[in-house]
Amino acid sequence: MHGVPHDLDLTPFRGAHLERIDLGPSIIHLRFAADSVSPTLAVEGPWELRDAGGQSIDSQEEPTRRDAYRLHVLLMRTVIDTEVLAPDSIVFRFSGGYVLTVSDQPEYESFSVQPGNVFV
Repeated sequence: MHGVPHDLDLTPFRGAHLERIDLGPSIIHLRFAADSVSPTLAVEGPWELRDAGGQSIDSQEEPTRRDAYRLHVLLMRTVIDTEVLAPDSIVFRFSGGYVLTVSDQPEYESFSVQPGNVFV
């Protein structure tokens, strides 16, 4: 499936805290801890992380072209809110004011959401 579905259910992420980040050459797994489920977001497409002031502090870039990832600032932070901006992207708002936007890339699989077995 390509394009973010307007009815994508991101409620399992709300109130969850980011417990683990797994980095691969072309994928990032964000693993959350919550009371009832442990949701996961696997990102293979475009993403951007902004701080509380709206400054971009990290984004999708080839691993060989970067000196470090800065996603670690999200570890143990709680998801305050989520937003579906169909058909283009999803947004996660974290404690501390951090905002992670994950976008669709029509030519390729961009991300997946568990639970729900949703692939965009």
